[in-house]
Amino acid sequence: MPRTPSDAATPRRRTTIYDIARTAGVSAAAVSLALNQPGRLNADSERRILAVADELGYRANPFARAVATGTTQLIGLLVHDSANPVFAGAVRGVTDAAARVGYTVVVSDTHDLATPVTTILERLLPLVDGAVSCSARVTPEALATVAGTPIVLVNREVAGRDSVVPDVGTATRAAIELLVGRGHRDLGFIAGPQDSWLSRHRLALLEREVAASAARLQVVASVEPTIDGGREALAQLEGRCTAVLTFNDLIAFGVLLQARDRGLRVPEDLSVVGFDDTFAAMLVTPALTTISTELEPASRLATVRLLAALGHPNSDPDARIEGRLTVRDSVGAGPHR
Repeated sequence: MPRTPSDAATPRRRTTIYDIARTAGVSAAAVSLALNQPGRLNADSERRILAVADELGYRANPFARAVATGTTQLIGLLVHDSANPVFAGAVRGVTDAAARVGYTVVVSDTHDLATPVTTILERLLPLVDGAVSCSARVTPEALATVAGTPIVLVNREVAGRDSVVPDVGTATRAAIELLVGRGHRDLGFIAGPQDSWLSRHRLALLEREVAASAARLQVVASVEPTIDGGREALAQLEGRCTAVLTFNDLIAFGVLLQARDRGLRVPEDLSVVGFDDTFAAMLVTPALTTISTELEPASRLATVRLLAALGHPNSDPDARIEGRLTVRDSVGAGPHR
């Protein structure tokens, strides 16, 4: 039998502090104090108001709370590309740290190049108490256009801004030692976007370690940090090196796919090393040797520092995060073994 308008469920009106006040027999101001500034009322009144609020199913409106208390209890998280599995660790790290002090996380993906990052910041920052940025698009120029909201950066350094950059120097050295030790002398590096601070940082680490070894390094200067970017870049290195390192795991996955399509065997004909150690690195064939950049603990630490700036100090805001090399099946013997 068809439903009539009277049969349809009507949306339930949101419970307000005025509803609580009427039911509890107190003023709206007393309700506001009980909900937003615990301890300001006598204990019996506060318990009664909170019990009524729970009975009526009251849920705080973060924007109304912001007017009353100056805080929304929201933290922003900016990621470069939510399709990249590496950012799953960032989301986990930030939400874990935020939940411990009652904060909720709002995630914003900056990958859409049609929307200026300054516009994204202008829309997000008024809604949150602070933000953690794991996005390469949040440049010094973009940061210069916003003020008043604390932002902690991950995997990027900007003068005057707090940042957490995991130390992958030892892991990078281990990767070069692994390749040289297995007989590779001609190495390639597929860099990320030209304007990426992180790509330049990783290239500098590689150049330093290669200079101290018996190897040589060919560089593909800039590609999109995607599987397609890796596919396209391999053509520039094919025949010029026996081992390829990549800016991130997605590029490495593209190299593995393109190598297969070109009839190159990995690791017999070409060895491949990625950066990030995403969960997919162990699922591809062959399983990918990669440098873990510890984005989850780095993002957790960045959130701890942000929360400290918001008045929630933690015991370990200066902890050190170090990357590590995870050796799997994509590295084999080179011609100089």
